[in-house]
Formats: sequence, structure tokens, C-alpha cells
Amino acid sequence: MRRLSLLPGDIVLWPGSGPIGLMFTRLLRLEGMRVFATDLIESRLKLARGFGAHWVMRGDDRDLSSTVQSVTRGTVSMPRHRCSLG
Repeated sequence: MRRLSLLPGDIVLWPGSGPIGLMFTRLLRLEGMRVFATDLIESRLKLARGFGAHWVMRGDDRDLSSTVQSVTRGTVSMPRHRCSLG
């Protein structure tokens, strides 16, 4: 996470609020970042809010792009992540 060069207060768009997304939502929040979490499942969005996401929204919402632009004023980080088992 430190390789992302994020600073406290930065806004991070995290696509997907499954187990890995929730873990990173919490870690980012603990490091002082503001998290905009998305998912297609409402129950996961509620969990993301509980894990510290400042904003949550369905990933298939037509207004997602404009809402992200409005919230972030065009300054958002979207980390690329890889997860492998084995």
C-alpha cells in the first residue's frame, strides 16, 4: 500500500467491496485516506461503510462517473491491485 504514494486526505476509488476490497478500505482508512467504495451488491456497500468508506455507490449506477468527479473535483486515485493464491 505504501508504494501507491498516497497521502492522508487523498481520495481513493476502490472498485469492489468483497473481502479484499473491504480489507483495503479499512487499511486505507487507518492510513488517513478517504475511500469511495463501489460494488454491485447492496450488503457489501453497507459493510464498506462500516469498514470506513466515506462514500459508497453501486458500480452500475449511471451517475457513478459524475458523482466521483463531483466528490473528488477530478483528483482521485484508483489503485491497481493484484491478488494471487498459492
